[in-house]
Amino acid sequence: MGMKTEDIRSIAIVAHGSAGKTSLAEALLFDAGVTTRRGSVENGNTVSDYTAEEQKRQISISTSLLNYDYKGKKVFVLDVPGYADFIGDLRSSLRVAGSAVMLVSAVDGVEVQTEKAWEFAREFETSTIFFINKMDRENADYNGVYEQIRANLTKSAYRFMLPIGSEDSFKGVVDVLKDIAYVYSDDSGKFEEQGIP
Repeated sequence: MGMKTEDIRSIAIVAHGSAGKTSLAEALLFDAGVTTRRGSVENGNTVSDYTAEEQKRQISISTSLLNYDYKGKKVFVLDVPGYADFIGDLRSSLRVAGSAVMLVSAVDGVEVQTEKAWEFAREFETSTIFFINKMDRENADYNGVYEQIRANLTKSAYRFMLPIGSEDSFKGVVDVLKDIAYVYSDDSGKFEEQGIP
């Protein structure tokens, strides 16, 4: 029995290089139960960066297609390289994906390839959410990066999740729509639902 079209999702994870796309893809696979551990780019053991050259350079060189089942849906994820040398992959991935998750580093903000990804997403009318990543890093600036997104990419960016803390004090997020906080219980990514702090 085949899957119905309405139960299939295709998502391109796009960003400037080293914004955390492959790490997000690993977290998605782990949370969906496809893998029993989250690989890391630094350790060279991620599912999508599987070639020796990608592991050596610690960057994605070609788009990887991953998939998992989640709540009755089949989800296909395109982990897209972020460096300018691979712009063809970025453009073609945004052309075929049903939606995009655009990562923006909370430390580095909107960068050149972020702007390129946004241009392609607009060209192909790809539904896009922004994901401000690396909130646990030194010099993370959620509000500053959010304002960069609104100033440089789109005024239509709205906040649905807010961080709880930043840098060493980052401990979770607040879901504005559900009016609940998700506070991480440890470094494994497990969290507890709590009232908003």
